[in-house]
Amino acid sequence: MATAITSVTLHWADILVLVAYFALVIGFGIW
Repeated sequence: MATAITSVTLHWADILVLVAYFALVIGFGIW
Protein backbone atom coordinates (compact mmCIF):
# COMPACT_ATOMS: atom_id res chain seq x y z
CA MET A 1 0.00 0.00 0.00
CA ALA A 2 2.81 2.40 0.90
CA THR A 3 4.47 1.70 -2.44
CA ALA A 4 1.28 2.57 -4.33
CA ILE A 5 0.90 5.82 -2.40
CA THR A 6 4.53 6.73 -3.06
CA SER A 7 4.18 6.03 -6.78
CA VAL A 8 1.05 8.18 -6.98
CA THR A 9 2.77 10.99 -5.07
CA LEU A 10 5.77 10.87 -7.40
CA HIS A 11 3.42 10.82 -10.39
CA TRP A 12 1.64 13.97 -9.20
CA ALA A 13 5.00 15.58 -8.41
CA ASP A 14 6.13 14.96 -12.00
CA ILE A 15 2.88 16.45 -13.32
CA LEU A 16 3.27 19.55 -11.15
CA VAL A 17 6.87 19.99 -12.30
CA LEU A 18 5.85 19.69 -15.95
CA VAL A 19 3.00 22.17 -15.48
CA ALA A 20 5.31 24.65 -13.74
CA TYR A 21 7.93 24.20 -16.48
CA PHE A 22 5.43 24.84 -19.27
CA ALA A 23 4.03 27.83 -17.36
CA LEU A 24 7.53 29.34 -17.17
CA VAL A 25 8.18 28.65 -20.86
CA ILE A 26 4.88 30.24 -21.88
CA GLY A 27 5.46 33.15 -19.49
CA PHE A 28 8.91 33.87 -20.92
CA GLY A 29 7.47 33.40 -24.42
CA ILE A 30 4.96 36.17 -23.74
CA TRP A 31 7.74 38.37 -22.35
